[in-house]
Amino acid sequence: MASSAAIAATTAAIKTLLDRAAAASPDFSTVVVTPFQALDMQAPPTSDTALVVSIYLHRVALSSVRTGMPAIVEIDGRRVRAPILLDLHYLVTAWARSALMQQKLLGWAIRTLDDTPVLPPTVLNDGGWAGVFGPTETVELVWQAMTTQEEMDVWQVAQTNEQPSASYLARGIALESDVPIDDWPLAQTIELDYAEAGS
Repeated sequence: MASSAAIAATTAAIKTLLDRAAAASPDFSTVVVTPFQALDMQAPPTSDTALVVSIYLHRVALSSVRTGMPAIVEIDGRRVRAPILLDLHYLVTAWARSALMQQKLLGWAIRTLDDTPVLPPTVLNDGGWAGVFGPTETVELVWQAMTTQEEMDVWQVAQTNEQPSASYLARGIALESDVPIDDWPLAQTIELDYAEAGS
């Protein structure tokens, strides 16, 4: 199970994938990959030369695939509350002054992410996130088409013109709990007393 830092670590892992691909590409070695929040979407990059790929986490929801996990029994026998299973919805957007460069940059980002559809623990725990995910945990990253209404909602929050983007879903992230479940001993005997009837 992953710690409560798993949401941030997943975002950082997507950034790591794109950063590594950019460093290995002569065409995109200057690309800046950065996580965005709503305020950043309202003030997008405007440089004539900068190439930017933003990673915007716009929605967090309970997992639609994995549900109903039981309480966890730790190595020492202690039981803790069941993990929360989450889906993370991302918008990956290319920013460039030229329309053709923007489209080329978006195609590169899509190809890069599609080449690694499962984020391994080595990437998830990289860059200061060591120990957030277990040694066998992975996160599935899949293309997730947005409805027209969802797109309108996102760009209305951004308060800027809609830009070429790709929508992704990081699926089934389990946030572990440290809260123990009290185990009371099972009842062995039930004794019933009868009250005397009043006269």
